[in-house]
Amino acid sequence: MSFIPSEEAKLNLGCGSNIVKGFINIDNSPSLLLASFPRFCSCLNKIGILSNGSMEAVRKFHEKREGVHYHNLKSRLPFRSGVASVIYISHMIEHLPYERASKLIGECFRILAPGGVLRIVVPDLQRRIKRYLLDLENHELFPANKFIESLQMGEKEEVSLFHRLGRLFRDGRRHRWMYDGLTLQNMMKEFGFVHAEILEFGNSRIEEIESLDLSCYRDHSVYIEGLRP
Repeated sequence: MSFIPSEEAKLNLGCGSNIVKGFINIDNSPSLLLASFPRFCSCLNKIGILSNGSMEAVRKFHEKREGVHYHNLKSRLPFRSGVASVIYISHMIEHLPYERASKLIGECFRILAPGGVLRIVVPDLQRRIKRYLLDLENHELFPANKFIESLQMGEKEEVSLFHRLGRLFRDGRRHRWMYDGLTLQNMMKEFGFVHAEILEFGNSRIEEIESLDLSCYRDHSVYIEGLRP
């Protein structure tokens, strides 16, 4: 897949079902590829290979599949250098190994035009640690288990063959790394971004931010934004 926009592009990487008008929406979810085969997916769901969550994602992609493009976001982005004015990434890089996430930020720097904006939204590790420490103080039952589950990094034993097959579709939903705001700021700065700062939900240099920042992530995410000089 190769995009050659006729004017400065706005990109929504790892868009999921949040298809935003005026943006090139890209996702690498297996659910997007499966969206062309809804009946087959329904059969997989009935026998337990495809989870209800994955099935819901398939339905949403099927409804909006004309507005989203598939691309493996672990590889080089299919855009020429300096073509983008905005890149938005929400709840996606935590699903990549750290080195891959770092390379993706470097790719964003490459394809952004001077003055272009990169905004990254991730689950906030700092908030989860604070919650864990509070649970310890309050003598909650199994605080470590609760903490690991909140990170979505732990692995559960797969009992049946169907559950093991279903893991092929679920692996991308688990977190491979976690971030706090300071770490993401420094990652951006390493690639040359300036004015990398932690912002609040809905506070952005991006005009379409109301369509991009989803309220369901508001209370447990950190928002980082930087500029390409």
